[in-house]
Amino acid sequence: MICEKKSKRLGIVRSLVYEMQSSFKNQKAWAHLSGVSTFASMLAMRRGQDSEIAAIAGVLHDFYFYKTGINTFPGHNSADAVRPIIRSTQIFTDEEISVILRSIFYQEDRNRVHGPDEEVIKDAILLQRYFQNTGNHLLKTDIHRLQNVFIELGIPEGNVDTELNVDVEALNRETKDRRLMLADFAEKLAEQNIIGVPEDERYREICKYWPDSDIYKVLEGNWCAAFVYYC
Repeated sequence: MICEKKSKRLGIVRSLVYEMQSSFKNQKAWAHLSGVSTFASMLAMRRGQDSEIAAIAGVLHDFYFYKTGINTFPGHNSADAVRPIIRSTQIFTDEEISVILRSIFYQEDRNRVHGPDEEVIKDAILLQRYFQNTGNHLLKTDIHRLQNVFIELGIPEGNVDTELNVDVEALNRETKDRRLMLADFAEKLAEQNIIGVPEDERYREICKYWPDSDIYKVLEGNWCAAFVYYC
């Protein structure tokens, strides 16, 4: 009975995500989300964590990117984007919601160790990335993490090609450049005298990137600062 209930909750979330965004019908995108969800469920089961919650966090972890096409700060943006979705279902406790959101939020912060639920999602993403395309380049820290997961699963760590690593300094420069570009973009928007009311067409265009249906009221008068935070 417990397994049946868990299966239903995962099915509800999967259906909601698939139906809300037509872009999810792209098979590659859906394969990625489903793959991370499956790996997360498996790792959680092995580590004594809640496999259902892990699977749900996995299927939601990159929601914002597939909703908007924006791949910057995927953890932060996706956590905010899925928050109203999972709350609206009314099938999760506050603690379960917190676990799901934390797991999504910290998905890219693989240089540090967080709680066991967050670590499950981090490792599941790496497993999916590796098995979906073994030629993907990885950070050296990610290679080390993936080798540890392989050892945990009884897979020879030699299967991870240590030559497939990226230049960390170049990656850090790229991240810094993206943040500077975002700041410049926000400054240009501020100069356009966009009025934070629903009647302003440009304001409505910006608000479509927020998950909350009543965002027009929430951001009114302070939309530009909020834009920088969410993006």
